[in-house]
Amino acid sequence: MVRGLGEISEDLPLIDFCNTIDTSTKILKNQNAAGQISGGKVIGSLIKLDIPERLVVVGDIHGDYGVLNTILSRIGYERYLSDDHNKLIFLGDYIDRGRRSPEVLYAVCFLKARFPQSVILMRGNHEAPAEFPFPSHDFPYRIMDLFGHDQSMSLYHQKILPLFHALCLSVVIENCFIIVHGGVPAQVPQDRPKAIETLANAQANHMTTETMEEILWNDPRDSIFDNGDFERSRRGIGKHFGRAVSSSWLRRINAKVILRGHEPCEGYKIDHQGLVFTIFSCKESYPMSKAAYLDIVSDEMIRLKSGDDLRQHMHYL
Repeated sequence: MVRGLGEISEDLPLIDFCNTIDTSTKILKNQNAAGQISGGKVIGSLIKLDIPERLVVVGDIHGDYGVLNTILSRIGYERYLSDDHNKLIFLGDYIDRGRRSPEVLYAVCFLKARFPQSVILMRGNHEAPAEFPFPSHDFPYRIMDLFGHDQSMSLYHQKILPLFHALCLSVVIENCFIIVHGGVPAQVPQDRPKAIETLANAQANHMTTETMEEILWNDPRDSIFDNGDFERSRRGIGKHFGRAVSSSWLRRINAKVILRGHEPCEGYKIDHQGLVFTIFSCKESYPMSKAAYLDIVSDEMIRLKSGDDLRQHMHYL
């Protein structure tokens, strides 16, 4: 791999880190302002994509730099990402818990900077510590360990948090997927235009609605208290949502499966009778779980009926 990824050591130069964060943030903001990315449209915090020629989706990484490098090596990222018709989507939670969170964040931003039309960086709940504080956010301490105390806090507030704010919250691939980090909102809009508007405005309206919180923090459950459609999450933030919510959102958007991360599992798990498919891509901090990623081509996406069809396209690490 090129310098900046495979050969990166734990003495990552501060100037390289800052320049890469700045470049990727600028690209994200420019794509948002222009309202477009190759093969799709950017509408607020939502990206609407045509079906890619090939799609790779990576779940939570949580500072597991070794797993990230293995995935990039297996997909042959240089050649793969050089084709704008291919897409590599990261579901968020790049940081916290793992030993090399700064290096992981550097790597995904490096990829966005080098292949801006092929890489999509989504926001996870761990990339929203300012909006929804939680106790396991150790990233500031990791950058202190790497770069020293004097510059780390200004780096965190002036560069890292603006980057997080520029990440998208959802991706829709019509006839195929609704892609989020945590889950779909518990309240289902009445029609498709309102559903698209709800996803697109989630970040802009996060002070007045719970939509952004729920996209980042919600979890699917097959059993909801008192046979309801949703309930407050035992995480303390977000909600648990039931099959009726998943089914309604998929009908509104005209999609088959909700793709998401957020939960440690055996590489993947299926909820709501195939309507929800969870991908998890971290091993270091979750030794009881497994890590995997999705790799699927357009013909298989077109034939997709449910999350059960995705099993054969999952690759373990």
